[in-house]
Amino acid sequence: MEKHHFFRDKFPIIIMILSAGILLFAAYELIGYYGKFRGEAELDARLQGIRDKIIAEEPSAEQPDMPEEQQNKAQHVMSELAAINPDYIGWITLQDTALSYPVVQRIQDNDYYLDHDFEGKENSHGAIFLDGGCDVEFPVWLIHGHHMKDKTMFGSLKYLEKTDYLQEHTTLYFDGGDGDEEYQIYAAALIDFSKENESFRSFHYEEIPVTTESFLEWQNNLKRYSYWYDTQYEERLKEISSGLESREVLVLSTCEYGTSLQRLIVAAIRIPEE
Repeated sequence: MEKHHFFRDKFPIIIMILSAGILLFAAYELIGYYGKFRGEAELDARLQGIRDKIIAEEPSAEQPDMPEEQQNKAQHVMSELAAINPDYIGWITLQDTALSYPVVQRIQDNDYYLDHDFEGKENSHGAIFLDGGCDVEFPVWLIHGHHMKDKTMFGSLKYLEKTDYLQEHTTLYFDGGDGDEEYQIYAAALIDFSKENESFRSFHYEEIPVTTESFLEWQNNLKRYSYWYDTQYEERLKEISSGLESREVLVLSTCEYGTSLQRLIVAAIRIPEE
């Protein structure tokens, strides 16, 4: 009986100790996450500041031609950011949103930037990166980014699941060293690989098309699986399928939390200058 009373008397104390331990662990994890978030925010602001400062510079008297001046600034941005990270290949911006980041690439390596930031430091936010299997000459560029719950990286793409919001935020810009090129989002899809079986094959959008035939098949599948699709770019897509020039279509891909194998993707088409 005394043993029974001992455990009964000590039980509340044991519960309090366990609860305190759980709270301390949760606090430790929260502080660690906040530290990484703050570090990532500071890095993002610093990189954005470098780019903004160069772009805001007054045109030089030696080169008053505006297009040439803009290209010079873009090349200056490229050299400055490539000096920090040689993997830098360009800058992506979704107009009127917080999505504005440098893009990096490691050839045949899609793991490194899942947990390393632009400076190569370990960080769960990772970096925005071009698929390691994409050659820069491919017509379709597949760009990955984490779906962070704090809405950083590609977390803000979640808003594009609402078609009203999507229709008001269709303009993307990509600066690959020649200045901002305009892209228009024309398709958005939720792909769930967990539903794939012998009778149903998901759209494997990451199989980058490199021929006219594979591009047309890829494009038809994208149209089929999209929950939102803008048909006004059909003729432009036909032009792309015959020319297959570099970086004609950008595909932004991020995880979706519906299932562990679900992806949210948006595709944007380059708009040629008139």
